[in-house]
Amino acid sequence: MPALVNRHDVPVRLGPLLSLLVVTAVAATGCRSADAEDHAGPRPCGQPGSRIYPAGSTVDRLHREGRIRVGVKKDVPGVSYLDPKTREMSGFDVEIAKVVACRLGIPASGIEWVSAPNKERENLILADAVDIVVASYVINEERKQLVSFAGPYFRDYQSVMVRREDSTITGPGSFRGHQICAAKGSLSLENIGLYGGTGVPRTDYSECVDALIDGKVHAVSAPAAILIGQLTLHGSEVKIVGQPFDDFPYGIGLRKDDATFRRFLDDALEESYADGTWRRAYDSTLGRSGVGAPVPPVVHRY
Repeated sequence: MPALVNRHDVPVRLGPLLSLLVVTAVAATGCRSADAEDHAGPRPCGQPGSRIYPAGSTVDRLHREGRIRVGVKKDVPGVSYLDPKTREMSGFDVEIAKVVACRLGIPASGIEWVSAPNKERENLILADAVDIVVASYVINEERKQLVSFAGPYFRDYQSVMVRREDSTITGPGSFRGHQICAAKGSLSLENIGLYGGTGVPRTDYSECVDALIDGKVHAVSAPAAILIGQLTLHGSEVKIVGQPFDDFPYGIGLRKDDATFRRFLDDALEESYADGTWRRAYDSTLGRSGVGAPVPPVVHRY
């Protein structure tokens, strides 16, 4: 496939990268050690230093209250996952939320994790049910009509998962005539129709993978990081095929036109890039797949 170019003009060939991710994820299937599970995550941020919390702003309110409500997914290992046994949240999105909380002077214990399925993310922000959403939330112009975004803090690409014995679907070019599952409200679901497939919506991607394993759909299409996380749980039954496609920049969602808060979040992300916190967050989560951290994306200020 032709080389893609990131915002730093560094050519990136996604085929070898995805192959490495798949190999390492399969190797991890069913054999995650207690040591790996207990591995301490990164410090949520570097030296906080002095902060300016403008009086009357969202930043000031959150700092004074010492609590922040964060919309997250809870079914995506490596990205944003609620352990059913320990009830602890883990993943790269979770660590990004901790970076924000730390720079607000809020401890991890002051974070309220709110379930944010794809189709509910805008609704949660508009209803003031969350302060931010960090849930593999792709920035696009349509969503920016309703909410604001800080970031992006990560760039991902759409990919495809099928049952291990299936050889009929090899990527988006073979979607036609097949039922492809994706989460409700996701860009992945919209893209399925563009490639001729029949989109089958489910509440979240864990439901999609269950439907795939049960033979109720032919494939699942989602951001690669999400599918890799599911592969670590079901690697003996499913596989990722083809080359990744379509650019997915993840951003932090917040109320529209809260420019002061958005600038604060953008600053927090850029500081985490500079002081190594972002890299440590990646290494302790998605980096466990065996793939080194990419160059952080350039923050879009608007």
